[in-house]
Amino acid sequence: MPGIRALLRSNFIEAPPLRPGALSRSGGLLFGAGAALVLAGLAIERTPGTNWMVVAPALALSFAAATLLLARPDALPFSVYPFLTAAATLLITVVAYSDGSRSSAVVLLYLWAAVYAFYFYSLWLAVLETAWISTASGIELWLRSGLTDWFSHWLLITGTCLVGGLVVRQLVGQVRAEAGRDPLTGLLNRRSMLEHLARDRRRSERTGEPLAVVMLDLDLFKALNDRSGHLEGDRYLRDLAAIWVSELRGGDILARLGGDEFVVVMPDCTLARACDVADRLRSLTTEECTASAGAAEWRAGLGVDELLGAADTALYRAKLAGRNRTEAAVPAP
Repeated sequence: MPGIRALLRSNFIEAPPLRPGALSRSGGLLFGAGAALVLAGLAIERTPGTNWMVVAPALALSFAAATLLLARPDALPFSVYPFLTAAATLLITVVAYSDGSRSSAVVLLYLWAAVYAFYFYSLWLAVLETAWISTASGIELWLRSGLTDWFSHWLLITGTCLVGGLVVRQLVGQVRAEAGRDPLTGLLNRRSMLEHLARDRRRSERTGEPLAVVMLDLDLFKALNDRSGHLEGDRYLRDLAAIWVSELRGGDILARLGGDEFVVVMPDCTLARACDVADRLRSLTTEECTASAGAAEWRAGLGVDELLGAADTALYRAKLAGRNRTEAAVPAP
C-alpha cells in the first residue's frame, strides 16, 4: 500500500514529536497506563456483570501493544500509528461495553486517544480519529442496557474529545512556533529549518522534484559590530533578514543558523536557479558588510546533513576565493 502510506505520512505534522521514538513511547505509555488503570478499577470495583472472557483478552492486547511500542520504539513506520489509535478506540469500546457497569468510566480513555491524535497527527487525521471515537462510543452507549439517555452521553463524549483535542493542538502549535523562531530576526531557527528540510527532502524523494539549499555568511560582520556596536549589528541583521524574506518565493524558507550565518531552503529549485537567488540576496547587502554564499542541490540518496555539508563546503570555497561571491557545490563523482 505505498499510496496509502505516502498519503498518511505526508499528512502528519512535521515536528520533533513526530519522530518514531516519540510516537512509539507515548503510544506505549497510553496503552500500558490505560490497561493498568482499567484493570485496577475493575479489580477494586468487582462488578458482577463484567465479562472477563472479553475484557481479559482486550487488556492483554493493550499490554502487548505497550510492550512492543516501548521496547521497539523505531520498529513501526509512521503510517501504522493512526491504525493503532483506531485499534485503541476499539479496545476502549469493547471494555466499556463488557465491564458490567451501568455507567462505565472507561470511556474517559477516549479523551486520551483524541489528545494523542490531535498532538501527533495532521488535523484531518485527528478529526477522522474523533469521528471514529464518536461512532464507536455512540454504538456502545446505544447497545448498553439501561442507558435511555445515551444521546446526551454520546454528545458529551464527542464534544469533550473534539474540544479537548483542538485546545491541545492550539497550545502545542503556539509552543512549537515560539520554540522554532530566532528571537532576533523572527526567522526559523536551525531546529525548525532542519524539520522543513527533512520534509522537503522526503517530498523530493517521492516526486522527483529538485531541491536546493543556499548557505549565506556575512563578510566582515564582526568588524561592523566592533565599529558600530552590537545594537547596530542586531538592527542590521533584522533589517537584512526582512529584505531577504521579501525576495523569496512563498514556499522558500529562510532561517538563521546563528550569528551572521543564514540558510535558504528552496523546494522545486535547481542548482542554477539557487545560485541566481544567492546572487540576488547578496546584492542586497551593503558594501561595508557583503555576503558569501554556497549552493547545493539534492540528489537521490543524499541525506539532510550531507546536503547542508555540500552547501557549507561551497560557502567555504567562496570565502577562500575572496568573499562576496557565490560558489556551487561540486557533485561527488
